[in-house]
Amino acid sequence: MTSNGVQRRTPRINPVVNLIRTGLRRGLISARIQLTTPSEIFGTVVMLAIFVGTLFFMRGSTFAGATVDLGSTGFPGIIAMGTVFGGVMGIVSVLSMDKTNGTLLRSKSVPGGTAGYLIGEITANVINTLVTSVALLIVGLFLFDGLDFASPARWLLFIIVLVLGLVS
Repeated sequence: MTSNGVQRRTPRINPVVNLIRTGLRRGLISARIQLTTPSEIFGTVVMLAIFVGTLFFMRGSTFAGATVDLGSTGFPGIIAMGTVFGGVMGIVSVLSMDKTNGTLLRSKSVPGGTAGYLIGEITANVINTLVTSVALLIVGLFLFDGLDFASPARWLLFIIVLVLGLVS
């Protein structure tokens, strides 16, 4: 508030903190748009349904001497593949598309715009990957008997591996 009772519109903080806050806000908006757009939802659901459907039909088969079926064995790999593709290919495809249509060039005209844009896209990508991985895990817990998430240690391990996969 100023002396006349009007609230300031520009925060008095470190410009780096403001840049990060703006990038995170952009990322949340972008993630919300991506998670509510019918074409994005359809594309994600179809790809996940293909992967889970393939594993579903393999759930009765086992390796020689293994106690866990092939569906339960391959399911963590599907989550890992989604994390790697989301972390690597998601950012690369968005950057190449936005370079082609001029979004990156326009973001250069704003002070800190390129860094804010990159923080926003990384944030949106991380949120989309987390939502997809958790949704896939919930579906897998209902379909595959070999998945063991009964203890909190298993959930903690899943979260740690997912975060490390996103960071890498």
